[in-house]
Amino acid sequence: LTKCPVGLDQNNHLKLTGEHEILNEWIQGIEDRDNKIIKEFQTTFHSSFFEFFLFALFKEAGFKIDFSKNRPDFIITNPLPMYIEAVVSNIKQGGRKENTRTLDDILEMIEPPYLQDDFYGKLDESIVRHSNSISGKNDKYLNEYSKLDYIDEDVPYVIALSGYDQVNYGNQFYYPMMALLYGNYYDIKTDGYEKRDFIVKPNTNSEIPIGIFHDKKMEHISAIIFSSVITLG
Repeated sequence: LTKCPVGLDQNNHLKLTGEHEILNEWIQGIEDRDNKIIKEFQTTFHSSFFEFFLFALFKEAGFKIDFSKNRPDFIITNPLPMYIEAVVSNIKQGGRKENTRTLDDILEMIEPPYLQDDFYGKLDESIVRHSNSISGKNDKYLNEYSKLDYIDEDVPYVIALSGYDQVNYGNQFYYPMMALLYGNYYDIKTDGYEKRDFIVKPNTNSEIPIGIFHDKKMEHISAIIFSSVITLG
């Protein structure tokens, strides 16, 4: 990427010319307040990519962003004030790595749930990883952001989440979030939902609460921004 404001990798890959152009357009006007986005984009990748996507989305929506503070990630001042904190769900420690992805994995991404191997195992894994990510940002608001002198507790606090929690991220669609936020657990046989209060964490006996939008501990979270298909695939 040439002369972009955050100094991203300028390697020229002819097969990725279109992707370069898209990213260059997305990042115009962004400010790297923590001086870490260059390193993260070239190492962990997903978190920076998601922030670029959100920034482009907010620009297109006509939002004005205050870059004078370095946290939360996006302080929106217009058309309505809100704080938006971005987070991604990553593969668990010791989990299968993305660089092992095969053609079969890619083809599986387009299969409907009832044809996927171990759909419920993958669904529960996504729920757990998303729960960890949201809980972390909830704790950060309570223990850190809410104590900053410029944070107005009457202004909505929004968490933006993108899931890269498994090699085939995205093929659980929005089902993990329906369970985690509302307690609506997808049933393949009925193509509907059943109400649940928890799931059992895969390969453990630990119960993970779901339906967190009904939990008063989360009432200061005004909304979750989520899509299962934010990727540069």
